[in-house]
Amino acid sequence: MLEFLYYGALAASLLWALQDWRRGIYLCLVFDTIRDPIRKLTDGKPVAITLAASALWMAVLFGASHRLGTRLLLVTRQLPPLRNAFIYLMAAIIPAAAVSVVNFEGGWKVATIGLLSYSVPVLGVVVGYHFLRRPNDLVPLLGFYCIVNSIFLSGAVFEFLKWKIPGLGGIDFVWIRYRGGGLGAVELICGFYRSPDLMGLHAANVAMFATMLTVRRESRFKWFWLTLVLWGSFCLMLSGRRKMIGMLLVFGIVYIGLRLRAVGIKRVLPFAVVLLSALLTIHLLTSEVVEAEEYSDYAQTTVTEGNARFRDNVLGGVIGSVQQAGILGYGLGTATQGRYHAAKVIMGESGRIKAWQEDGVSRVFAEMGVFGACLVLMGVFQGIKACRRALNMVHPLHRVADLQMGLAGVIAASGASFVISHQAFSGDPCSMLFVAFLLGVMLSGPIQVAREEFASRQYEPTFEQEHRRRYGRERPR
Repeated sequence: MLEFLYYGALAASLLWALQDWRRGIYLCLVFDTIRDPIRKLTDGKPVAITLAASALWMAVLFGASHRLGTRLLLVTRQLPPLRNAFIYLMAAIIPAAAVSVVNFEGGWKVATIGLLSYSVPVLGVVVGYHFLRRPNDLVPLLGFYCIVNSIFLSGAVFEFLKWKIPGLGGIDFVWIRYRGGGLGAVELICGFYRSPDLMGLHAANVAMFATMLTVRRESRFKWFWLTLVLWGSFCLMLSGRRKMIGMLLVFGIVYIGLRLRAVGIKRVLPFAVVLLSALLTIHLLTSEVVEAEEYSDYAQTTVTEGNARFRDNVLGGVIGSVQQAGILGYGLGTATQGRYHAAKVIMGESGRIKAWQEDGVSRVFAEMGVFGACLVLMGVFQGIKACRRALNMVHPLHRVADLQMGLAGVIAASGASFVISHQAFSGDPCSMLFVAFLLGVMLSGPIQVAREEFASRQYEPTFEQEHRRRYGRERPR
């Protein structure tokens, strides 16, 4: 019964998203949270429930393209480096797709999965570029995300307290992280989400978005958003995923760095106070709760063991991928989550390929080879160039600039998480599309400023109009 209600609500939401794609994004956020507990409560726990939520994002993309028409690709004309990034990406994808099609039976299915994984986020960027009609339009969306996910993050505490509530925990799987040096193991927590990665990702997003809302000059509920910063950070620690904990560090470094460069140290103090308050509160909470000490200690290894993890997993993974896959790579999609639903040969049943790449960099090398990875790297540099241009085109004291800097920190944090482990993004189109959407919003900063200036000039009264308003007559000639 619950499954039919879910699909019925999804069908109605698809129609709504096609009609009003901006409101449809709110529906995407709702289904992104409810799909996992519904899947856990459904007999057989069908993966289709999780994947079906991606159709809502597709409806948003179709609805936006229908409404915007030829204006949809305006971003490629206004930011040429972004257009170059798209070209480099497609130049890497096409040969890698050909390798999959030629080498494997059913390889076209695997290539299609890889193609969607890499190219669909491009549409998210384009749609995000057109989302804002006013600079403050993103604020209610971020607030909605924080409130909805903060409710579902309560499952982290329930699972930590060992409460028997339906929908908690992994899907027929117990997540445990073994620590070296005889330090034992940490049981990772999923809450109402299907994996600790997803719960950690949403908790990190709540903490980052709530921070942006707390330090806004126009914010009317600063204490409420600050509470959500602390709540998201605490649930993030309980997830036990260090790569997601590292997202907060990257976000803080990028955001503080951009604000220091733009407006000086005085305007950085509110953000620093929020960050330090979150860290201090979490430390006090975990020091008082004995059972939480292991999670606190494990979270601290994000800094102490981060360098070794990057060296072993990322750099070592790249070398191992090149040695195994060769210069041309295995082919597009062969290291992407979900490929086992398309072609069993990729999973190694024939002994030909056993994809093991966890980090995003070695995944690119494994799928696209050395030349394709170089093209992707060039595309990333062009994307960074487009971001810098969008940031530099907005005055640092403009309200849009603060939004841009916060989103830049979020995107950098998501990119760092992808580099360490790509599964939370490549295996979940909804997560990848949302990050791409935020990137598009950040890039639209200059056009928001231009619209404001145009509107102010259009409605600015002339001298004759002002004189008539004050004195009721024309000024003497």
